[in-house]
Amino acid sequence: MKYLFQLDTLFATLFIFLVIGLIGSINIGSSAEGLDPISDALKDFESTDIVYNSLRAPEDIPVDTNVILVNIGEVNRATIAKQIEILNQYKPKVMAMDIRFIKDKTPDQDFPLMMAFAQVENLVLGARMYEADTAEDLTWHNLETSNPKFTQYGTNAFVNVYTGDENGGGFRTTRSFIPKARLGDSTFWSFPAKIVELYQPEKFEVLKNRAQVKEVINWKGNINPDDFMKNKFMVLDVDDVLNENFDGEMIKGKILLFGFMGRHLRDEFLIDDKFYTPLNEQLAGRAYPDMYGVVVHANVISMILREDYINYPPGFLNALVAFILTYLNVALFLFIADKAKIYYDLITKGWQIIEAIALLGIAVIVMHKYQLKFEFTFALIAILLSGDLTELYAGSVRDLFIKGFKKLGLA
Repeated sequence: MKYLFQLDTLFATLFIFLVIGLIGSINIGSSAEGLDPISDALKDFESTDIVYNSLRAPEDIPVDTNVILVNIGEVNRATIAKQIEILNQYKPKVMAMDIRFIKDKTPDQDFPLMMAFAQVENLVLGARMYEADTAEDLTWHNLETSNPKFTQYGTNAFVNVYTGDENGGGFRTTRSFIPKARLGDSTFWSFPAKIVELYQPEKFEVLKNRAQVKEVINWKGNINPDDFMKNKFMVLDVDDVLNENFDGEMIKGKILLFGFMGRHLRDEFLIDDKFYTPLNEQLAGRAYPDMYGVVVHANVISMILREDYINYPPGFLNALVAFILTYLNVALFLFIADKAKIYYDLITKGWQIIEAIALLGIAVIVMHKYQLKFEFTFALIAILLSGDLTELYAGSVRDLFIKGFKKLGLA
């Protein structure tokens, strides 16, 4: 018990945090190139991905009927115009294009699309942000929109899918979305947020009032072209629309989300505009991304409409958990170092493994049951290093501390 209330335990804990801080500030760089395949497979894994990948039963998740996905395949602008004309006659509430029509094309392509857009009551056109200051800053310097001949009929919103990579690449997992970003002195809302604002303004106000820089996506699900019963969103392929192979009643008052989902829905291995998500069947070292960008947007829209948000605890609470667990470990390990040194490695290593597994399990359960996401990364690092660093402290660093205090007249 005395180890819980002595300065030695506090100093050893602070020593561990100091070492972790120094390690974190070092850029290993090319000296660790040999570890790249392993680190690349694991660095993009989070324990809470298990919630979506394994713990939730798909059959218990109802289909979201507010959002209907429309595949544009590789058709031209005139054909997209035809899709819009066919669907618009059934009175959808919002039509949104996860597509940019940037360059001028021939009049037989552009004019039909302009006329189709002119008939849409609420139209959202996708734009893309470029040249971020940093991946986390959310200040951008360039916005690429569709041609003004098209944007005059709707409103622009950015479609960037957040992966933690400022280049917006699709080779890391997307777990969060950015509700809004800055472009110079202006604020632009994201594609899902702007769609919800037009569809159900009161739901948009809830998102706005949360005032989060990033929101964790509470995933609804994916589309499954081979088994439509597993779809969590209704989806229409190119030919379904052109041949009017759908029930028009399901369109009325809904959100129609147009985007690329392969040349056809069963175009399984085409990975253009596709991202890894926590729903991927293989959590680490994955071969194929699993979700098209437009389906990511559908998941975000669904979450906002359900008001089914994932929350974070206060930042100090994560730090407090890390400190308390490390402090208790140090007290235990100093006791073992003094009383049972011959068994030190056996006891401490076993305890660290059990503790790390338990902490990961708690994070997963809390996320699953209470929609609360703890950031235990620092605590896990401290736990896994506490055994060796406590031994180092007890073996040599403690003597240096004592000598230093003696010189200062404090011991």
